Amino acid sequence: MTDAEATLTPAPLSVALAGEAIDSGDVARSDLEAAIANSPLVVLAETEDVADIRVVAQPNSIFRLYFKGSAVALAAFRIPVKKVRSLQRKLRSILEQIAAFRNLSAIEAPESYIEGTVNIDFVQLLEPATRGSLKEPAAAPLRTNEAGEYILGGGKNLAITFEHNSPNPLYFYVVSLDRRLQGAGLVYPYKEEFTARVKGDDPVLLVGAGPDYLLEMQVPEGYSDGLDVFKIFVSQSAIEPDIFRLPSLGTRKDIPSDYYGAGARLDRDLRKVMLGETGTAPIPQFGTDPWWCTERLVRVVRED
Repeated sequence: MTDAEATLTPAPLSVALAGEAIDSGDVARSDLEAAIANSPLVVLAETEDVADIRVVAQPNSIFRLYFKGSAVALAAFRIPVKKVRSLQRKLRSILEQIAAFRNLSAIEAPESYIEGTVNIDFVQLLEPATRGSLKEPAAAPLRTNEAGEYILGGGKNLAITFEHNSPNPLYFYVVSLDRRLQGAGLVYPYKEEFTARVKGDDPVLLVGAGPDYLLEMQVPEGYSDGLDVFKIFVSQSAIEPDIFRLPSLGTRKDIPSDYYGAGARLDRDLRKVMLGETGTAPIPQFGTDPWWCTERLVRVVRED
């Protein structure tokens, strides 16, 4: 097994089932177990104390989910239990999204020549680009704290710079991770007509610099600061970036039509960790179709 393959073999999400509704017989444990059976991303935990997630079934068809060691519910859903197939489908979808989000968050960069060719930085946008103007957008460096997080004031605009010196074009993707909602959004490319392809002799790419798209960072209501997590992927081949889109937990999501994407190694690796499947066709060799990734954290602070 290569280093690249080893980083993409996460353990399935382990789940424990408990709760008053199970104890009283209002919800059949076997129905809930059937939601987990044969899932490529989720398994039943041997004991509750080792489970990654506890599903607590309560009266009135309420299901609360808790991470291991947490007394505060990650989320609560009302899932009617009389329609068993719907219950199983809904619960499985929720658990598989938690597994997919965890796996996407945990992906680490494999060893690749790409790392040494790229330059990525997060900056504050001072003056966005305007339509029809030849003037370059203005930006300023961001300071970092002791934890290595970028610091940006609430209401200010973030921009991300990318350039590389590889002799071949590279493909650049930026994903925003929402740990609270267990969701992910594609920051770049943010329109289908935008290409992720960047040549080594192109000008520096400045994501979020306008005029059509700005990254205005906000502090969650009731908090003094917030943490935004960005995952950046760079590939030698183009992928289908819709694999990165995860709506808020519990929201219906469209499953990709196949397990191959564009056929690139990164495409197939992402599908392995987020769908549990890669299809049956041979996966491109990592050495001839490499990719790399990094994570950056932005601490958004309220400036009253």
